[in-house]
Amino acid sequence: MRVLLETLAFLLVVCLCLTVSSAQAVMLVHYPFDGDTTSVTNMAPGGGYEGILVGTAQIAYDLERESDVLELDGVDLGDDSSSVTISDREIGDTLLDLSLTGEATIAAWVYVERPILTYPHSVIFNQCSMSKTPYFGVRPDGQPAGALANAGPTVVTSTVAVPRDVWVHVAVTMSGDTSTFYIGGNPCGEDLDREGPIEPPEADYLSKIGMKPAGAKKWVFDGRMEDFRIYDNALTDEEIAVLAGVVDDPPPGDATRDGKVDDADAQVLAANWGSGTELDPAAWAEGNFDDDWIVGPSDAAILAAHWGTGVSEASSSVPEPGALILMGIGALMLLPLRRRSRG
Repeated sequence: MRVLLETLAFLLVVCLCLTVSSAQAVMLVHYPFDGDTTSVTNMAPGGGYEGILVGTAQIAYDLERESDVLELDGVDLGDDSSSVTISDREIGDTLLDLSLTGEATIAAWVYVERPILTYPHSVIFNQCSMSKTPYFGVRPDGQPAGALANAGPTVVTSTVAVPRDVWVHVAVTMSGDTSTFYIGGNPCGEDLDREGPIEPPEADYLSKIGMKPAGAKKWVFDGRMEDFRIYDNALTDEEIAVLAGVVDDPPPGDATRDGKVDDADAQVLAANWGSGTELDPAAWAEGNFDDDWIVGPSDAAILAAHWGTGVSEASSSVPEPGALILMGIGALMLLPLRRRSRG
């Protein structure tokens, strides 16, 4: 009887998810830059937007980060400059159009090595010409500005310097005709006005990490990069702080580490359901919240129990049907698993 009551309680939590979930920014791109030495895999729940390493770009192990990172050499060789190409029409991928919601967030951990007084811009992300489509770059210590961004005809800058030869988290949010910079998880002063909103990508565009694919291609990135992300909405100060690691650990069930337990986390759980072995345990980012090395029913229980954590109560939305089905299946699977464990 006790097991039945616990299962019914779990199902009740799932039903409550219908009212406590909120609309949230969707993570379109997430490149942790792990493992593969020829391509870059998008770990965002929706997938797609695969990246291709160009020139001397490589995946290398970083002792300080204790993980694989993207390494770019900052050498200007035109189209062959060390970089990552995203959504190239030639590889048949879906176009990365950040104009659909009118908002976007671009974020990454960077280790800038560019010498002082060389080319001023270290490009983090750019679509086609810097004059029209989203652009985000940094200027290290010794240059007059620390971060640059636009999603319209005017580039706006922050005067806060980005330190060189040290890992630091950088981000920019774009909303309407306003940009906000973040360095080390903290906003850099007031919001900065642009002349226009995010525009659709041009017909001949490429999305690039580490170089500007049109015009002055000498603006390239020299250093290392990790945990590159693009969202289709402007994250809050608190969400940026979570990405920068300057707040407490994310709540249980928050696989995407954005401070909220919501549909995006359920999608991660569904995508990795049943993965993990004792020799190769699943990670937190794959939905293994209970450290039992496999993504399964108990992880679904944790997700459901914390559904809506970190989400504003002022708004609500309905979770994806697949998320509800997954959690329902997880609840039903708990019953026989518990019986076997007590038998």
